[in-house]
Amino acid sequence: MAAGGAEINLDARHQHLIDKLSDVSGQSPSTLEPLFLQSTQAELADELFECKRKHLSLIYNPKGPSIDVGDIPDADAIGCFFVRNGSKPVTAQNVGQMVSSGPISPDLLSGLLDLMQSVLTPALKAQEYWPALTSAGPTDFNETLSTIAGDLQLALSSLSASNIRLKQPVPGDASHEQTEAL
Repeated sequence: MAAGGAEINLDARHQHLIDKLSDVSGQSPSTLEPLFLQSTQAELADELFECKRKHLSLIYNPKGPSIDVGDIPDADAIGCFFVRNGSKPVTAQNVGQMVSSGPISPDLLSGLLDLMQSVLTPALKAQEYWPALTSAGPTDFNETLSTIAGDLQLALSSLSASNIRLKQPVPGDASHEQTEAL
């Protein structure tokens, strides 16, 4: 039963989301499924499938354990985001094409790269309506997006090869001069 008391029957669409969360969290789908049912996630997933919601984030928190929506509560939690591509309802047959996903990563560059490659690019390529962007239209836009993703991959590779770590401003420090490693 879901948190609201209604009986939820999981189908291949729900299992797809659970499998993706399993991939990023390292937990088995059989471990995640009861947690998914104990929360409101199944109802929110149904809203995603029925075109009432464009995106959904599932966060697995091993301290509990639980599956939540929203931000990662602590360093041990890991999540997965899902974005519906297009305006057609998601079915068991099209869930792999209609829902893009990617990990919610504490590492900024790799998280951004995953977002661009796994979610934004497929979602934009699936768009049927493109207002007048330029005379070249969506082809140039998608090529530019691919170039940006390539540049991010190159930057990430360069940083990894040189053992350089990006710094993040310490919360509460208005001057942003004091930093700590990510």
